[in-house]
Amino acid sequence: MRLAFAAAVTAAACLATPASAALLARPGGFYYDTVLDITWMGDANYAKTIGFSDTGLVSQQGASYLADGYLYFNEATKVLYSDWRLPTLGPDVGDYDPLLPGAGGQVPNGQGAVGTGWGTPEDSGIYSELGWMYYANLGGQPRCVLVGPGPCEFNPNYGLPDLVGGPDKGPFANLQLDFYWTDTKVVNDDIYWAFTFDDGNQNPRAPRQGRDAVSYVWLVHDGDIAAVPEPATWALMIAGFGMVGAALRRRRTAQA
Repeated sequence: MRLAFAAAVTAAACLATPASAALLARPGGFYYDTVLDITWMGDANYAKTIGFSDTGLVSQQGASYLADGYLYFNEATKVLYSDWRLPTLGPDVGDYDPLLPGAGGQVPNGQGAVGTGWGTPEDSGIYSELGWMYYANLGGQPRCVLVGPGPCEFNPNYGLPDLVGGPDKGPFANLQLDFYWTDTKVVNDDIYWAFTFDDGNQNPRAPRQGRDAVSYVWLVHDGDIAAVPEPATWALMIAGFGMVGAALRRRRTAQA
């Protein structure tokens, strides 16, 4: 029975995911966020990679166009994944004041929060997928920290954690320390929120001097794009269950 138990554990382990893991690598260079239950594109400057923009900076309309047109076919699962989107946040509480920037203001200023209260949809904090990536997954710190009811205090250690050669951008390629578009409009205005990986702040991006506001594009997909095991994992599972069956048959023969 020890053999049967060991084989069963081996087979079950193939299906298990580490409880402490937040980002799991997926085929095609994607990463599954086990907390938010979304899949992140591994390339955080897709607009530049495909030549849509020389720098990767695009309008919100351009960002939405890229999300609407992106398709990924998973060879392992034989599933075509459409319905990619921009990261979301919400809800917009409608108290944004353009004269009171989130990083220097005395209040959280709508969704232009100062780096406290970021969480998942189930949490009581402000929900922002880009905020969760910056603070929870990558360990970033805010430029300004709330210490009470008064103005927040400047944090000299703001930004992503330092590594030799620059900030720690995790497993992602081409992550920019700048604003990224969300799919969320400002209440009572035709402009959209964006989040910056420079200091963990979130603000609306409004046109200036007649020019559209621009930010970078990072695409996400709801759920896990590798929801079934890889072929190699299936092989291990089949082998493990085969060992279990063989051990049980031998046990029945011995008892007879």
